[in-house]
Amino acid sequence: MSRILAESGNADGSFRSNPPQGTCLYGITIPPTGGDTLFVNQYLALEKMPPELRKRIDGKRAVHSAKNAYAPTGFYGTGDKGRSMDIRPSDDAQATQTHPIIHKHPETGRECLFGTAGYIIGIEGMDQAAGWDLVSEIYRWQTRPEFQYRHKWQKDMLLMWDNRCTLHMATGGYAGHDRLLHRTTIGAA
Repeated sequence: MSRILAESGNADGSFRSNPPQGTCLYGITIPPTGGDTLFVNQYLALEKMPPELRKRIDGKRAVHSAKNAYAPTGFYGTGDKGRSMDIRPSDDAQATQTHPIIHKHPETGRECLFGTAGYIIGIEGMDQAAGWDLVSEIYRWQTRPEFQYRHKWQKDMLLMWDNRCTLHMATGGYAGHDRLLHRTTIGAA
């Protein structure tokens, strides 16, 4: 599973028992081209979901883990070098946490999809292959272009989003140029 996080849609920290409420990014060094961020509306993805797929996921819980990313053998593990972000691999990343695939936002009360393929490692009560097939199908649906907003960065721009109903992903396309954003994660209530 390559490029699991930044360049694929993700919800921050879904592998935690109480995932973060939101995230803030502040643009410091913006490349002349590329480096956009895509945001994907998970309310809309659920509202427009085909009834057959919705029926298959209704009531199901996804098993989330950071192991594919942050365990010593993960994508950002001990073999990952030269990254500007200080990522510290740990065996703690092997832990799992379950969350409903469809959840009610704690403030709006609206249902939306929660989580994505980068941190979901299976579906509770399903064998691994069938669970991964379903996760892949959900991911293809939930990241469709009609649910996306493309954000073009400018220097000194601050952006905040609700992690509980939004996916985000980096787009790349700025090879040879610096891109520096400062990130603040808003903890769980």
